[in-house]
Amino acid sequence: MRHLGEGGYTRQSIGPAAETALTMMGGSGIVPAGANELRAGLKLSMDTASRMARAKEMGFRTDMPLYHGSGTEFTSARAVPTNAAGMETPGVSLALDPKVANEFAAARGSEQTNPQVYKLLHRAERPTSLTLDGSETHGQVVEALRSAFDAGHDAVMIKNYTSPGGIKEQNIIIVRDANQLRSPNAVFDPARKFDPHLLAGVSGLSVVPTTLLGPGSSDKE
Repeated sequence: MRHLGEGGYTRQSIGPAAETALTMMGGSGIVPAGANELRAGLKLSMDTASRMARAKEMGFRTDMPLYHGSGTEFTSARAVPTNAAGMETPGVSLALDPKVANEFAAARGSEQTNPQVYKLLHRAERPTSLTLDGSETHGQVVEALRSAFDAGHDAVMIKNYTSPGGIKEQNIIIVRDANQLRSPNAVFDPARKFDPHLLAGVSGLSVVPTTLLGPGSSDKE
């Protein structure tokens, strides 16, 4: 396993990609002091262009949609902390390829739990990358992720990943904190940058999942 250091990841470095629905635990969701006062003074335009402009200013990568597969519906992801017991993968895992997210959603869900694939945007100020050679154990990958997050990185791209269902040579992204994720339908209120809610500011609306994919299908969004 090769650690690529501070170079982070770029749009050009990402091929068709992969991963997803972890058990979601922990996560801070801290809103900075003064956020309510700042929000009260803002009158935010809600057209798509304005929301995406704010998203970019907040650091969200609007040209890199990610997908999270879950066994149930949710409105706020919860990240696994780096000090979680055992070998749980820290952070929140996401796929660039919705078919991989679908694999995890289908595996974890049922007709009763209503599995979902969510299209999300993420922000990362100190991303880094890990490249797998296929010889790593799950424990080694978890330890490498914990080390990267403990060193101050807030997102890790794992390259050359193979999904449990056998989708090979994927790149997956794991963000450290749930507040790094937003639905594309979010307000993108700068005063709520550290809010873990996927919409963070839209009252009366819900997070809209991507349609769960059937065998051989692909996302058209």
